[in-house]
Amino acid sequence: DGTVAYPAAWLVRDWMYQSCAVSNISHCANVEPDTTRPDPMGEDISTVMRATDNGRDPLWRGARAAKRRAFLADFRKDFKQFVYIKHIVMGNSIMHATDDLSDASYQEWRGVPDYRFGTSQLILATISAGGSVSQEVLLEEPDGIIRDPDLSFDAKTLVFAKRRSLERDDYHLWTLNLETRALRQLTFNGIVKKEDVAGQTADFDMPCSDIEPCWLPDGSIVFQSTRCGHSVDCWPLPVSNLFRCDADGKNIRRLGFDQVQTFYPQLLDDGRVCYTRWEYNDRSASGLQQLFAMNPDGTRQTGLFANNSEFPFSLMHTRGIPGTADIMTLSCGHHVGQKGRLAMARLAEADDYANSTYDPAKSVWGMNTNPVVMHFPGNRKMTIPWSQWDNPSGPAVTNMPGMYYVAGAAMDASPGVQPVKMPRDYHYNVFDMHTQFGPQWAYPFPLGNGRFLVSFMPEGCRYYRGPYSSRFGVYAMDETGRRELLAFDWGQHCMQPIPVKQRVPPARRVSEIDYAQGFGTYYVQNVYEGAAMAGAPAGCVRKLRVIGLEYRPVHIGWNWQYGWHSTQGKIGTPIAVGNGAYDVK
Repeated sequence: DGTVAYPAAWLVRDWMYQSCAVSNISHCANVEPDTTRPDPMGEDISTVMRATDNGRDPLWRGARAAKRRAFLADFRKDFKQFVYIKHIVMGNSIMHATDDLSDASYQEWRGVPDYRFGTSQLILATISAGGSVSQEVLLEEPDGIIRDPDLSFDAKTLVFAKRRSLERDDYHLWTLNLETRALRQLTFNGIVKKEDVAGQTADFDMPCSDIEPCWLPDGSIVFQSTRCGHSVDCWPLPVSNLFRCDADGKNIRRLGFDQVQTFYPQLLDDGRVCYTRWEYNDRSASGLQQLFAMNPDGTRQTGLFANNSEFPFSLMHTRGIPGTADIMTLSCGHHVGQKGRLAMARLAEADDYANSTYDPAKSVWGMNTNPVVMHFPGNRKMTIPWSQWDNPSGPAVTNMPGMYYVAGAAMDASPGVQPVKMPRDYHYNVFDMHTQFGPQWAYPFPLGNGRFLVSFMPEGCRYYRGPYSSRFGVYAMDETGRRELLAFDWGQHCMQPIPVKQRVPPARRVSEIDYAQGFGTYYVQNVYEGAAMAGAPAGCVRKLRVIGLEYRPVHIGWNWQYGWHSTQGKIGTPIAVGNGAYDVK
């Protein structure tokens, strides 16, 4: 029945997961998937269930149904409907490069088991007082992908990104009126003027992709786009930066000028926009995808959380928790899909949580192993030495108001809320894949009071890019680990749930931009901050070196012919000593 949001048998199965003797079902669920069976996992997990016949016991099922009604009643006080989308697990060679922003992405994804275009649906679901969930398909793309829904503050207009096919379309922004079901395309490919060989000027289509829209308090939209027109340094993938447009898609303005990806912009309660930013210049290329924030007009772009920490490698799908200065985010890696372990972090200050003295003795492949500084109310700080993070016999660290996993997300399967801890193995690959196995979360939508909607796969996965033993479903969940299934489909992942309800927009931040000016101002608050300036007396700095990066428009491959090393003689011009194959002649 297409109007029911989940198979009844799968709901019972998830109840059994929560009732069995295994605290982390993924420890026995990561088996080789047999995709020829309608349920590739069925018989493999039943052996570890306590009282497998519970699913057929009417008393047990009745008790579970009563618990479900009571749990969901609290959510229904806040909203009764939600929107979600069926699509593949997003990601690419690097998780923030996302899928099919250009044909180059497709060339890489053809060999990934979970990759497929089509069977994508935008769905409106309704939670009944009895705990059942019905659904209505609002939009379907049999040959394309729908993604990134965001609801206007009056709960009437949904904005999202859509690509109708791999061969004939790119991602662009669309809106859907939830009352009239009117569909409207907002953004289109860019137009550039070029001169042909005869000297005639003509308009040419400039393909581009627009994704991840977010409504702003003034009715405009911030989003990600490849309109910036340059390529990632290390791979044939297009870069996407932050842009902004009016509610009708007009007056597109570029807000970010970053060398590589920024992604997933979301509005905070204080009116700023938070997003994940990948930094490539003069830093570890893999271990720094942390959180930034800016004003909605693009000014005051600055680090928000963990900007000097290389663990977790990436923080993504980040949203503010209503009524607090906290955030909910995913802890994940770099060469992974868009999924990971669900965590919460306190933003007592817009400061790094790893900003103490760098210790190269504990570094492998450039890992930053600084002590972690946790923030408490009243600007009080506590530094956690690495002995407590690396040594299981060290002092216990619990309920820290810094970054912590929600119940069930701790890497060692410890019950309850747990502090985010570094893996004891400091190797690069361990950091990169650290959160990609075991139960997986994606796209959390915090509701406040410890509750949230989220895409979740309790079985986890053996292969970090698929094939996946199961599928992501939509869950109502709280930070103590209680959960109830809301949507599931064996044919496709259920992703990106957002509640359908009115919201009070945060106060508008007055724009600081004077568009009559042809220049802007960049400033550093304190040049003496950081380990590199330790011991430097105030006032000794007279000048700053500024490095201008030249972004490349396309990927041109690589050349491993380095020429003679400088130890065997200096060849070439001075700018290419030791690297003569790249010398300018």
